[in-house]
Amino acid sequence: MLPKKRVDFVSAAPNDAIKALLKAGISPEEVQRSEFVVTEISLHVIVPKHIPNAQDIIDAFNKGLIILRENGRYEVLKQEFNWVE
Repeated sequence: MLPKKRVDFVSAAPNDAIKALLKAGISPEEVQRSEFVVTEISLHVIVPKHIPNAQDIIDAFNKGLIILRENGRYEVLKQEFNWVE
């Protein structure tokens, strides 16, 4: 129904919605995104406890994420991969 533009409302994660629109040949600018949140799913890095230095791996990831946010690369990656928070 999406390629035929016969859809009034879709509940989808922003990234999934953008991918579906682009696949259907519809520009994301042609649709209106609602601010209504159906559900929120947080993302996490999970490292098994039995892996040596598991906490160090998590700490390194968190440090890298902070660096990406501070130097602006995080926003660039979001744009590059059409990722919406």
